[in-house]
Amino acid sequence: MGHSTTAGTAFCRRAAVVGVGMLMLVSCANTAARFNDPTDVCNAQRQPLIRAKEQFSESIVATAGIGAAAGAAAGAGIALAAGGSTGEVIAGAVIGLVAGAAAGAAAGYVSELEQQTQDRQELLQLVNRDVAADGQRIGAFSSTVISLNNCRAQQLVQLRSQYESGAIDAATARARLAGIRANVQEDNDLVREVLSEVSERTDDYIEASATVQGLEADIVRGRYDAYTPSVTNRGGFGSGTTGGATTVRTIANLRAGPTTTSAVLGVVQPGQPVQILGDAGGGWSQVQVGGQQGYMASSLFGIGGRPAGQQALLPVVNASSRPTGATPVQENLIQTAEVRVTQDAQFDALNAEMDALEAFLAPSGSERDEEAI
Repeated sequence: MGHSTTAGTAFCRRAAVVGVGMLMLVSCANTAARFNDPTDVCNAQRQPLIRAKEQFSESIVATAGIGAAAGAAAGAGIALAAGGSTGEVIAGAVIGLVAGAAAGAAAGYVSELEQQTQDRQELLQLVNRDVAADGQRIGAFSSTVISLNNCRAQQLVQLRSQYESGAIDAATARARLAGIRANVQEDNDLVREVLSEVSERTDDYIEASATVQGLEADIVRGRYDAYTPSVTNRGGFGSGTTGGATTVRTIANLRAGPTTTSAVLGVVQPGQPVQILGDAGGGWSQVQVGGQQGYMASSLFGIGGRPAGQQALLPVVNASSRPTGATPVQENLIQTAEVRVTQDAQFDALNAEMDALEAFLAPSGSERDEEAI
């Protein structure tokens, strides 16, 4: 019985590692199939994100594989010790596989390091070495997110320019905008998936670091777990029209009231500075041109209230709000929070810009222009 137990346990340990590896391969293949689109203008910027998803998945699976193998072996061992059948042994291994992968990753990781040294200080150095390697990957991930979002912003700038120059009509612009909107949503889905992998990996390291130091995980996390970065809006996408400087796309009337029947106070030329004072409702804005205040149809402004032809800038995390004095694993918490907040802010800004562009390209837009000129 002892020999059978040992053989069965060894088999299940190997099977557990293979099982986790198979799950990882399926996940990576699905990620590439879902997000790799050679026809997408920004596909080159997406590729590093796809690789990051695979890298962080591999890192987690490699660690979880140790814990999963131990869990499977324990499950099989219990079944064998109880005199279970082959089916019961396999069932026990499967149960142990799931439990071990979920709860044994950090413990399995530490156990693996203990094969190299039993010294607590050296163990912590090994953990911090691996944490720092993950930190470099998180930094690269952050840069890739910004690069991809900037590519989408440039697509919108180009679309707007093509329409305003007359290179494409409104119907074509609307169709292209729909494609960009779908891609922006897919980008966001991919970033969220990578963030999930990063967070799980960081949790494993926190548990491992806590185990090595004999501390509670919350102590290892410290105050950095609650860090919420502030965002700097650089006057670009999503900033709206209220209180901004803009220009008009074509010759336009400055009127005494927010209607097409109000008296014309003057004529504004394309490129002439217009200060938007507020939203007057009904598709009109209160403005100031030179020293004169009046009203203009909002549909005549550069899209999003920006001067026509001006490239908008996406919001960024304010580095001055970054906490200091962090350990390597706490630094990864900080970086992850900054990536998450950056993506939230830039995704919202891109959507606000697309909403403004969509409203601007509405079929009734040209009719509003004719009434306001």
